[in-house]
Amino acid sequence: RCPRGVRPSRFARDPSGRPSPPPEKAPDRLRVLVVDDEPLVARSLERILRDHHDVVIEHGARDALDRIAAGERFDVVLSDLTMPEMDGIDFFVTAETLDEGLSERVIIITGGTSFEIEKAVRDRQLPMLGKPFEAAGVRRVVAKFKRRVDE
Repeated sequence: RCPRGVRPSRFARDPSGRPSPPPEKAPDRLRVLVVDDEPLVARSLERILRDHHDVVIEHGARDALDRIAAGERFDVVLSDLTMPEMDGIDFFVTAETLDEGLSERVIIITGGTSFEIEKAVRDRQLPMLGKPFEAAGVRRVVAKFKRRVDE
């Protein structure tokens, strides 16, 4: 906790002022980034996954991209498809330029969208997780990525 009136920095910094590297994760845990503008949905995903994985939440695509650009590495990214400032497809395309292999580790979350957007998701062969989702289904989808990381 920070003292009253002092705001924590967005990223921990080392003495040189550069962002500190993320903490090392336990070998059996995945590092999961949840990108969703709905805090309730993001917290729900965190509760579902936190017992077995290290979960980082961002409520905007641009903030998530800042983390990726700063060198943070994620084993899995769960991204909402419809967000106000940048949709999940634009987030995916931009993130892919920042982390070459990220395209193979993204799951798109959707509560139903336009035909064009869902077609774009299918064309890129991205796994989709529908809202509302069940805890077991979320764990099962993320577990598939665990096997990929272990291989």
